[in-house]
Amino acid sequence: MYFILELEFLSPQGYITSLIKSYAKYLKIEVEIFQENGKILVSIKDNQNIEEFLKGLEKILPASIFLKSAKHYLSEIKPDIKEFQTPKVPNSIALCPNCQKEMFDINSPRITYNLFTIFVGKPVGIGNYLF
Repeated sequence: MYFILELEFLSPQGYITSLIKSYAKYLKIEVEIFQENGKILVSIKDNQNIEEFLKGLEKILPASIFLKSAKHYLSEIKPDIKEFQTPKVPNSIALCPNCQKEMFDINSPRITYNLFTIFVGKPVGIGNYLF
């Protein structure tokens, strides 16, 4: 019998999955984790200390606007889930040349705007205001 924990997680980032995996490793609980299409599936073989794992998970999981809901169920057969692979994110993500020029141009009206509002080489706007 397998205990399946299904979390609705609306981000492609793998930090929650990595945290669950690390915590399971710390407790020496064998888990299989799969993340895809807004869900994280955690499969645990039923003869392990699931209650301790879930109580600890409740304490260590951070509050996240991307973590929406959770449900659990038991399954007789092992779910066919492939192990989660951490997304490969480049070590250095830089601004495009146009954004760099805009950012360092003291004559630009947007010089004081927040750096994070620049997105894919184009200024992001709300209403009629460009940031």
